[in-house]
Amino acid sequence: MSIVSPLPVLDAATTQTRLPMAELCREVALAAAELAAGHIHSPERQA
Repeated sequence: MSIVSPLPVLDAATTQTRLPMAELCREVALAAAELAAGHIHSPERQA
């Protein structure tokens, strides 16, 4: 699973969720950490 150019994906995600880039990156990092730990509870997180 490799992303050639993450910029369009990040732009689309930022537009869709209306989150600041810093918050988006934090959510992505948390999701990646949870995925790695195998503790994903739901694909969508409610802040």
